[in-house]
Amino acid sequence: GAGGAAASGTGGTPYNNNDLERLQTYAMECILCTTDKAEIQRVFGPSAKLRQPVKGVHFFYVINPQTKQQHVVMDGQKWSTLEQLQSQMAEAKEKGQSAYDYYEVEDIVTTIADQLKIFLRKDYPTTVVGHSFAGCIAMLLGVRLVASKMKVSEIFTYGMPDLVPAAKVAGKEVKKISSILHITVPEDPSSHLFGNRQNSGLSLMLLRDQYYCFDPELGDKLMEKTVDISQLKPEDLSYNLLKHYNVLLKSKVGKGHAVPVGISELDKY
Repeated sequence: GAGGAAASGTGGTPYNNNDLERLQTYAMECILCTTDKAEIQRVFGPSAKLRQPVKGVHFFYVINPQTKQQHVVMDGQKWSTLEQLQSQMAEAKEKGQSAYDYYEVEDIVTTIADQLKIFLRKDYPTTVVGHSFAGCIAMLLGVRLVASKMKVSEIFTYGMPDLVPAAKVAGKEVKKISSILHITVPEDPSSHLFGNRQNSGLSLMLLRDQYYCFDPELGDKLMEKTVDISQLKPEDLSYNLLKHYNVLLKSKVGKGHAVPVGISELDKY
């Protein structure tokens, strides 16, 4: 990342010329998922369509004939407290189910994909954005849409839990998606809870102040870590909230404000 090294003195790889504004915009769009149709159409116009939630996943889509692009935005979480998460995992264990099966991920992806295939245009590139549990759905939805001969140009996830087994994203469809970016923060335990080690796409970690890490090896480094659910504190889950991601993005948006750091320097930030 020579481009970032001269400016910052850190040797970090810059993401998109340090322009993180688009990432902030998509995070704000995820928040809109849980508002109402009027609010979404106020922001995007009448082409934005809010659909009925599917098993806790809220989503809307926007088709833009002017730019010949479309995007799908989703948000949703299966647990709101640590106690709830621990009790769900105990129940899954009792039933002999993986978290992926327990949360009916496959059914949710199928239901949403079947709806969107009716409305989305096959000739427009699609961007899919998802936060938290819905980040898993966004990732798999992108793969499913490509399998249906649709164009998926980008996938962005925020605080995506490690629920998705590697085999689900190991097919040729993933290679047809130009860009997959998983945005995370150091304090968010979500991507270390379930022990699935899939690494499709790149990772970007939002650090304090103007700093972030976009190292090609960051995804592999993040996968080395596993968090024991029984050892978590209730407040740890609050770091997965979009408002936390937004605060960190806000401190980096602005010309020349964001500073990339190398993977070897993460501990300093």
